[in-house]
Amino acid sequence: MKLQFRFALLLSASTCVISFPFFTKSKGELVNIRGRIGQLKQKLDTMDQKLTSLESDFSWLGQNFTKSTELKGHKYEYKGHCYYYSEDKINWFKAEYTCRQTGGYMVKFDEKTESDEISSNRPHKGDHYWIGLSDLKEGEYRWSYDQTKATFFPWEDGWGAKGTDKNCVMFNGGAARWVDYTCERAFYYICEVDYCKL
Repeated sequence: MKLQFRFALLLSASTCVISFPFFTKSKGELVNIRGRIGQLKQKLDTMDQKLTSLESDFSWLGQNFTKSTELKGHKYEYKGHCYYYSEDKINWFKAEYTCRQTGGYMVKFDEKTESDEISSNRPHKGDHYWIGLSDLKEGEYRWSYDQTKATFFPWEDGWGAKGTDKNCVMFNGGAARWVDYTCERAFYYICEVDYCKL
């Protein structure tokens, strides 16, 4: 990079000055100066590596920010997050994959008011929508986003932990209530993205 090139010129010039015959410093001082120059070069190399890493991170963020705008369907913003309600119906695993591929994740609710808010804005209120919760390990409901355990369960009456063949959770029809169901069934789904592009 430019920074390294400038330092290389500085190092070359200082080496010439240090080795010039009429330089008046003692040999010990020259060794000390060369040591400090070596330390500076190491610090510049470290800075160069960090800058390269940052460039890579910003490139990745830019690509994923662009991907998040590729999500199709009804978009709703709530508390700084964007929620995309799908236009297509697919199974829970494909929905999870689709959300991840587009820079988001299947919706995760931290509180009941968030669940109610996102449910009430569904464009197809009479239809089911997959959310990012499952109990693939029977009875242990975890969010696919970060594998944390769910802390509240607004189940539809008679649902919740319905057995080993019903492991994925969705909004039930017209209500903001949850139902655990067979993961292979095709329903609408909701993706969440941690930022919104205006």
